[in-house]
Amino acid sequence: MRLHTLIITLLTSLALIACGGQGGKGGKAPSAYQELSSVSETLQNKLNETAAPITNTDAMITRFSELPKTLKLSADDYKEFVIYALRGEFKAPEGASAEVTKELTTFSKDLKAYKDSLMATPDNAQVLVAEIASSLVKVPTLVTKIEGEAQMVKANPLASKAEKAKASKQSSEAKALADKTTNDVKTIQEEAKTLPGNAKDAVAKFMSALKSVGIDNLDAAKSAPTDTVKGAVKDAKEAGEQVVETAKDSAEASVEAAKSAAE
Repeated sequence: MRLHTLIITLLTSLALIACGGQGGKGGKAPSAYQELSSVSETLQNKLNETAAPITNTDAMITRFSELPKTLKLSADDYKEFVIYALRGEFKAPEGASAEVTKELTTFSKDLKAYKDSLMATPDNAQVLVAEIASSLVKVPTLVTKIEGEAQMVKANPLASKAEKAKASKQSSEAKALADKTTNDVKTIQEEAKTLPGNAKDAVAKFMSALKSVGIDNLDAAKSAPTDTVKGAVKDAKEAGEQVVETAKDSAEASVEAAKSAAE
């Protein structure tokens, strides 16, 4: 009876392996060996992605500095364009050509995306460091899992010689792969720990570039007047000027009336 139960268990396990556990969109779930093999590459890709805003800082600042020269924009027009762009809005200088507007539209989106990703880098770096630490803990667990999967294949009477040979090979390689993975992950971990400091330096460079066009801080973008507000300010100014003119005319009329009465 026990033998019968063991056979049923092995056949069920084999069926699950064959079906792949249905990981994502009907694809096969990765084996423990595949998981262990991909740990370093996955974390390296995430490190590169998290560091991208820092890596791209010099290139972005070069574009930022050269654009007004290339498009022949005045200092005031470019400053206003940048303030709106940092808020995720677009405002082309009055009278800008279709070609200039197209160039500015593209850069506006790139500048906003760069600013947002750069400012988020310290937080993203902390998340990455935590994930790396978790991966280091997971490595020995995967080694144990690899051994368990290998034993299952070896004990399966329906598994082919090729499958058993592959399981044995992965089992014997697991320890060495784990050691290499651990070393690689620790290297990635050290690089990840430098991201907050590097991000701070990149932010300083970016703020220096903003100051070069007259923007002292990012709060300027938050408080930038919208067209509606600008219009209200303009209307109020014009109304005030009209009141002054009316008062002036009234005063002049009063003086003339006083002169006439005196005569």
